[in-house]
Amino acid sequence: AVPATQVPHRRPWRAPWAGPFISLSVLAFAFATLLCFSHYGTESVYFLSGGRKKGAGFVFPALVCSVFAGALLSPAPLWALTDVILALMTFLNLTALFFARKEIGALSADFFIREEGKGGRERKRKNAA
Repeated sequence: AVPATQVPHRRPWRAPWAGPFISLSVLAFAFATLLCFSHYGTESVYFLSGGRKKGAGFVFPALVCSVFAGALLSPAPLWALTDVILALMTFLNLTALFFARKEIGALSADFFIREEGKGGRERKRKNAA
């Protein structure tokens, strides 16, 4: 992955500031991603533990360990692990949507009924014209 971000910087037609700019952009993206994942994981543990804050204490240390593991291990097993985790997360989300399908349908129907009452059809006609 690193050569993919370094090779374009060696091109003679690139601006001299392109390399540092892209490097800082990748660093900022990685930092923002870590912050978002940390918050998402903490909030998920709060929800799953019924709002108890003491259950979420392992999220940040696990995230820090995963950063070091990602820096030290070869990419192939990490991508395989990522694929497995993403598949499990997708399975859990789809299962939750399946069990909540009646409530989701009722809320969606209620939303569209309220939108029609606010002139939703007139807005659709104006946008289509």
